Amino acid sequence: MISGLRSACLLLLAVLATGCDRTEALRAAQCQRVIPALEDGAPTIGSIDVRAGDSSVILVYRIAGHAESHRLTCRFAGDADRLQLTGIETPAAGALSAPQLAMLRIWLGLADDPAAGDAPTPHAPPLGPPGYLLQQLLNGLVLGAIYCLIAIGYAQVFSLLEIVNFAFGELYMMGAYFALLGLVLVAGSGLEHGAAGGALALTAAVALSLPWGWAIARAVYRPLGIARANNAARLIPLVSAIGLSIFLQNLVRLGQGNRNKWLSPIVEGGWSVPLGDGTAVRVGIAQLAIVMLAAAVCAVLWLVVQRSAFGRQQRACAQDRVAAALLGVDVDRVISRTFMLGAALAGIAGASALIGYGEADPSMGDTIGFKALSAAVLGGIGSLGGAMVGGLLIGLAEALWSAYFDGAYRDVVIFAALIVTLIVRPAGLFGDPGKTSS
Repeated sequence: MISGLRSACLLLLAVLATGCDRTEALRAAQCQRVIPALEDGAPTIGSIDVRAGDSSVILVYRIAGHAESHRLTCRFAGDADRLQLTGIETPAAGALSAPQLAMLRIWLGLADDPAAGDAPTPHAPPLGPPGYLLQQLLNGLVLGAIYCLIAIGYAQVFSLLEIVNFAFGELYMMGAYFALLGLVLVAGSGLEHGAAGGALALTAAVALSLPWGWAIARAVYRPLGIARANNAARLIPLVSAIGLSIFLQNLVRLGQGNRNKWLSPIVEGGWSVPLGDGTAVRVGIAQLAIVMLAAAVCAVLWLVVQRSAFGRQQRACAQDRVAAALLGVDVDRVISRTFMLGAALAGIAGASALIGYGEADPSMGDTIGFKALSAAVLGGIGSLGGAMVGGLLIGLAEALWSAYFDGAYRDVVIFAALIVTLIVRPAGLFGDPGKTSS
């Protein structure tokens, strides 16, 4: 905690007033932008220690989930108005060659003419503390939208059966693979890019996730008699859910291999939102699409639960399954449809993650599933609105912690919040205390 606060303070000091010189602040911001180009994938930066010299900046940072530190040295020429990146050096690779540096300059969107300097173009200007905070809030909003969709699946099943289906994390993972499969099948046709590619990925994820939700309800949970299970019989479905989660993960691992599947960006482009200090926050089209999609799905789901016949049947079964059956409600069918709905939501979340981050692997649902469960518990397990709020809170908290504190402790903090919530307020923010006291 102390080291995280120290790193955050050093970063803010470097950007705000390193030597009271705007040139040093721009050097620090530009060197920070180099990090994603040198790391595999799109790493989350845990902590940054900025040490600014006469014409260089040294960053010491850690990637979230890894304990080892990395060192990056950036060398510059010119002042704030004509800032030019002249050298990059790391302990592992040494100094970048001239061609490598030229490619990196193109990737960063820097000017090709040395006379023009390397001041970032309006496409990606350096961010001061306000812009950096807004950018992290946007990243957290995207992550929270994904958590929100999975958390709703947890809430739907728990409100109906008062059990936790741990397999939602793996259904999220399978949704990413289903979306990737849909794109692979039409590779070369032009449909795998742009809005058409995103729509195709989502369609494939939902279409292939629905039958899996139905099969899980029929083949795994119905034989356990969950429609008639009492409180004392919930341990068996819980253990079965854990076994199902392990089964699905290893099924994908055996079928697709253990290596990560990387995907080139499906939806590219975005907008730069100018700020008052001359900088701009970058809003990607994929980011905006994920947030808008999650908002639309949540709105439609809310209307379905509140206004449709299925929603009324679902609420009746949640209150008293025996009474609902006596009134003519097909409880087994409601349960199957609820599992299918949860699987579809997890599939949409998985496809969104593939579109936004371009990666799928068999273990990607492990931590995400538990964090989504944390979101559902935080908002109030069984509460639809609580799952939405909890997902957004967890996503924002995770992004902000990674941005300003030591990212190695990010997951510890998130799950510690779950434990504290269960102890202090078992029903969560919007949950029904009766659901947790029985």
